[in-house]
Amino acid sequence: KKQFNRDEDFYYNQIYLEVESFNYYLDRSTRVNVEDFGKISDNINLFFILTKLNLLHFMTFQMQSGSETPHRIWLMNEIIDYIEENLTWISKEHPIIYMKYLILMTIIKPGDESYFRNLKKFVLNNLNKFRSEELGYVFGALTNYCMIRCNGGDIGFKYERFKVYKLMEDNEIFSKEKYIHFIDFLKQS
Repeated sequence: KKQFNRDEDFYYNQIYLEVESFNYYLDRSTRVNVEDFGKISDNINLFFILTKLNLLHFMTFQMQSGSETPHRIWLMNEIIDYIEENLTWISKEHPIIYMKYLILMTIIKPGDESYFRNLKKFVLNNLNKFRSEELGYVFGALTNYCMIRCNGGDIGFKYERFKVYKLMEDNEIFSKEKYIHFIDFLKQS
């Protein structure tokens, strides 16, 4: 549980670990431990939240890019409210969920740069804890946000994007990628 990169696989496995543990003790006892239900339920909730955040990223980004999404975005507000009500706990105990929440907020509230600043600070504070695929994902989100702000006329984010690229270079993110998009090398006036 102290592992930083607790992703969907972690919570999925935790669900089944808690269910197996519950069944093991149920076979050997006449009493049911009510706390076991809570552990199972918490892991199901966290698995669902993280999985849904991933889907929400894709759906909202596609919708803002002009693509139609045939499905309504079910439970987005409820998930955001839940995370915000438990933000201290989520940010401390479930860092990948916190990161995905911040990324989603940069997509749905691009005018509020506090989410970008918090995400960037979070990444810098935990740089050595991320797996490389998560690091590539979060740096992609940071550069996407900068590009959206630049395209919206906020020229200051050109420098921010450069700083993100510098961080990526310093941390050898580019060297781990199979391909680098040409736009990353274009000079902007």
